[in-house]
Amino acid sequence: MLWKPKLKLTNVLLCILSCGLALCLAEGLMRVAADKLLAEGEFIAVGTVFKLDDPPMGYGLQPNTSRIVAKGKAFVMKERISHQGLRDVEHSMEKQSGKQRILVLGDSFMYGDGVAMEETMARQLARLTADFEIINAGVRAYDLGQEYLHYKHRVRRFQPDLVLLAFFINDIAPDPTVRAVDGADGLPLFYERKPEVVVRERKEAPRGMRGLASSWLRSHSMIYVLLRKRLNDWEVRRRAPRDSKRDNVSDVFYLEAFRAGPDTAPISKEWSRTYKILDELKRLVASDGAQLRVMVIPTPWQTSQEEWTRWVRWLGVEPDSLARLKPQEMVRAWCERSGTPCLDVLQECDMDERSRIYFRNDSHWTAEGHLQAARCLRPFLTAMAHPRRRFKKCARDFTSA
Repeated sequence: MLWKPKLKLTNVLLCILSCGLALCLAEGLMRVAADKLLAEGEFIAVGTVFKLDDPPMGYGLQPNTSRIVAKGKAFVMKERISHQGLRDVEHSMEKQSGKQRILVLGDSFMYGDGVAMEETMARQLARLTADFEIINAGVRAYDLGQEYLHYKHRVRRFQPDLVLLAFFINDIAPDPTVRAVDGADGLPLFYERKPEVVVRERKEAPRGMRGLASSWLRSHSMIYVLLRKRLNDWEVRRRAPRDSKRDNVSDVFYLEAFRAGPDTAPISKEWSRTYKILDELKRLVASDGAQLRVMVIPTPWQTSQEEWTRWVRWLGVEPDSLARLKPQEMVRAWCERSGTPCLDVLQECDMDERSRIYFRNDSHWTAEGHLQAARCLRPFLTAMAHPRRRFKKCARDFTSA
């Protein structure tokens, strides 16, 4: 009669093994075909490349980490962070002979949301020219203040000859999960995660063995992350009233940034802070013996009057209350006042066919968008570099005469 318990145990083990094998196969399928299995525009990530506590910026990139990201109908890829804390190739601290070193500051555009590292503007620009060594210091979701602190406390150690600031309109507004602490001069001292965000995360985090298992699965299983996301989405839909309207709170800073008004009207506190940070960044870069250049990145809805009209209608505001080119005008005004060369991508680059250069239902560039930006940026940077080279050549000729 002993064979019956053994048979039951064998069946249980076979069942466990079969379930494990099925889950492994499903996980493998998700990792290679998640872009086809997810809903269009749906985004999931497994693992983390961010340090949640990284003073003074509030958060930053964790060196030697990686994560798998997938977006429905778009991509599946792996993001890797170098041991230097950059989404870039490794760079020697010693400059390469005969090359100018360019450091790129920016947010998710330069980080390369949605594209592989080799498809980012920085890496494509490096392939287009042998004159420059390009270092990409872009960090997802950073605002201008965090980019300034990132340069001041971290990446200036690379001793660049030129710093390229890639400015996108949401750089004037901080990440809603962090709080900016400014000094008496109006410049940011540090960023910290908002207490209510930290408390909420601690309250929602499972504890004990369940918490350890959940944490491990969030970092390793796309199936688990997708199921949790679908469950959360279902709970939100179940709780929210069916006739609920879209909340425009997240668009407030866009509305203010595009707000039309007379030239004599005082600038908003957000733009005033932006100008102070730009002034100090330029001074700091100059003190390091480098030059500052600015590139202004357009939003998808700025690419044509048709896209602009559609966006304004979606916001539900009066068309005359907003100006399509207001952000570019504000940045160019600072560039002209400070004598800083500025590349307005919207006006000076042939970024045609919006459907090719921006992801659908997303404000970020595709690989083609990054390539077109790199092609446009190349002569802009070359023109900046040539006068310096001619000056050095004339100096050598003068001293040898």
